[in-house]
Amino acid sequence: MKKYIADTYAWIAYFEKNEAYRHIVENPENLFTTPAPVCSELARVLRKKGLGKEDADKLLEFVRDRSVIAPFGYEEAVAAGETSWREKMPLVDAMVYAHGSQNEKIITGDEHFRGKPNVEFMK
Repeated sequence: MKKYIADTYAWIAYFEKNEAYRHIVENPENLFTTPAPVCSELARVLRKKGLGKEDADKLLEFVRDRSVIAPFGYEEAVAAGETSWREKMPLVDAMVYAHGSQNEKIITGDEHFRGKPNVEFMK
């Protein structure tokens, strides 16, 4: 069993049928956590890609059903702000990065995460 933190890139890649992500997401032995800010970003990106509200809601429900939605508390917020400033990383990416650990790697292909600890980077 592997544990992953899924960022927006990972979910979009999965929804766009990227085989590498499909293999990971559809493996019932893998467990996923999705930080709450990812849900906000996903809602925006899905609509930007032209999905209607009903279709976007169905995909967001899939994310909610397939993963644990991690709350975003004070410690994560402060860590994300510091990371965003120090690493010149967009704030939502830093919010996701605040959840990563050696036990739960962030799965992504977002270039802002390339080479960072606790990240499983894949395209």
